[in-house]
Amino acid sequence: MSDREGHAEAALREHTAIYKALVARDTSAVSATMRSHMATASRRLLAGFDAAQ
Repeated sequence: MSDREGHAEAALREHTAIYKALVARDTSAVSATMRSHMATASRRLLAGFDAAQ
């Protein structure tokens, strides 16, 4: 599995967790999963830029 595929799978898991928290109307879980997703997505994005240079 490539890094890109691994990142896509991780993003899908994160999005699924966010969606489940939204459906459950669990504001604490939405905030926590969204914060976590944004942090990991930022790291993945920056790693991609670094690898491209």
